[in-house]
Amino acid sequence: MIEKLTPEQTALLPSFRSEWFRWGTCTDRADRSKAEAAILAMRAEIGVTNRPIVLWGRSPLECLLILAIIKSKSWQDMCGKLRDQLGSQLDSQLGSQLKDQLRDQLWDQLRDQLRSQLGSQLGAQLRSQLKDQLRDQLWDQLGDQLRSQLGSQLGDQLGSELGNEWWGQHEAYWISFYTFCREIVGAKYDEVSDRRLNMWLDISQSCCWWWCYENYVVISDRPTVCRMTEQEGRLHCPDGPALAFADGYSLWRWHGVAVPEDVILHPEQIAVSRIDSEGNAEVRRVLMERYGEARYLQDSGAKPIHCDKYGVLYRKEIPDDEPLVMVRVENSTPEPDGSTKTYFLRVNPECRPLLEDGTMGEPQKMTARNAVASVHGLRGEEYAPAIET
Repeated sequence: MIEKLTPEQTALLPSFRSEWFRWGTCTDRADRSKAEAAILAMRAEIGVTNRPIVLWGRSPLECLLILAIIKSKSWQDMCGKLRDQLGSQLDSQLGSQLKDQLRDQLWDQLRDQLRSQLGSQLGAQLRSQLKDQLRDQLWDQLGDQLRSQLGSQLGDQLGSELGNEWWGQHEAYWISFYTFCREIVGAKYDEVSDRRLNMWLDISQSCCWWWCYENYVVISDRPTVCRMTEQEGRLHCPDGPALAFADGYSLWRWHGVAVPEDVILHPEQIAVSRIDSEGNAEVRRVLMERYGEARYLQDSGAKPIHCDKYGVLYRKEIPDDEPLVMVRVENSTPEPDGSTKTYFLRVNPECRPLLEDGTMGEPQKMTARNAVASVHGLRGEEYAPAIET
C-alpha cells in the first residue's frame, strides 16, 4: 500500500508540470502521423473501423471553415458527381458524429476507472496528498492555464461546431495528472485504461483541436505563437499576438484580457476620450495602463483632493469601476541638474494599506500622508520617515 509521495516524487512535481505545460503550449508543427494513428486507434476502440478522410487545418478557425464547406450544398453536389463518375463510396454528408461515443467510452469511463483505481490502490492518505499536491499543481494550475486561458478563449471566438471538438494539446492538464500517478508514483492501471490513456497522451503531444465524424476527421495544427505570463499563467504579449496560427488567426491579449489589435501595437494612438467611452471595465483598465495611469490622471482633468508635505492626492471617478486614486510625490534628492523627479503612486481608493499577510487594512481618511503610508503597508500615524530619499 502506497501511503504518501516520497521526497523524490514530490521534488519531481515542478519539472513534470513544466514538461506538460510545454506540451500544452507547444508551437512545434503537428506530428500528423502520430495524431492520426491515435485517432484511428480511438475509433477502433469503440468499434468504428472504417477509415475516414482526414483533413488538416492550420488553426481551429480554419477547421471550422473546412467543416462548413463539407456541409455546404455545393460540396455535397460535387461529392455526388464524383460518386457517379468514379463509383466510389464518397459520402456527401459528414456522417454520424462520434462525440457521444468517444465521450462515453473513452473519456468518462476512463476517468471513472482511473479515479476508482487511485482510490482503491493508493489509499486515503495518498488521495488527500494527491488533492493537495498533484491536483493543485497539475490538474488545477494547468487546467486554469490550458483549459481557461487557451481553450475557453479560443472557444469564445469560434462559435459554431463548438461542443463537438476535442482540445488536443489543451487537454494536457488532466492527462498529466494520471500520467504522473502511473509513471512517477507507480500506480498500476488495468490494460484497457492504460491503453486508452496512452491514446489521449499521444493526441495531446501531437496536435491542437480536432473534430471526429464517422467519415471525416478534421484536425488543427498547433499555434505558431503562444505567449503566457509565467506567474499568472495568462495569455499576454506586449508587442504582438499572444496566440497565433499559421493562417493568420490570432488572439490579442493583455494579461488575459481580450483587446483590439491596435491596443497592443499602437498604444500611442489611445486617446482619453476612448478610455472614457469604453464600456468594458477590464478593457478600460488595459487602455488606461497602456496610456499610462499618471498621464491619464493629468490629461483627464482629475482634481486634487488633498495636499500636505508628503504629496498631492488625486481622485478620478471611473464609471462602473473603482476610482483611480494616486498620490504625486517628489524625490527629495535633487538630480545633477538641480531638478527633482515627480512620481505618481496608485493607492487603494480608501487608503487601505496592504498588510504583510496579504490582506487589506482598515480604511483611512483620504490624505496624502495616509496614501503614501498605505503604499508601504502602514497607517498614516505609523509613517514618519527619518530619512527621505
